[in-house]
Amino acid sequence: FIRPQMLELLKHKHFDQILRGFEKNTWTSFKLVAENFLENKKADNYKELVTRLLLAYQKLDCNKLLKIYFLHSN
Repeated sequence: FIRPQMLELLKHKHFDQILRGFEKNTWTSFKLVAENFLENKKADNYKELVTRLLLAYQKLDCNKLLKIYFLHSN
C-alpha cells in the first residue's frame, strides 16, 4: 500500500463488516498499527501491536511475503 490508498481503506466503514474470522482479526491489528505506530505516532505498546499484526498475518499464511519483504529491506 501507499499512504493515500491505506488512508482511504482505513476510512471505509463497510470493509469491517465484510470481513470475518482471521481476516477481521488481521484487519483490526493492521488498523491498530497504522493508527498507533506509523508516521510520527508511536504508542507505548507499539511492539505488542506489531507482534499481534505479525501473528495475525501468520495465521493467514502470509508470513512468507513478510519474510521476503523484511530480507529485502535490510
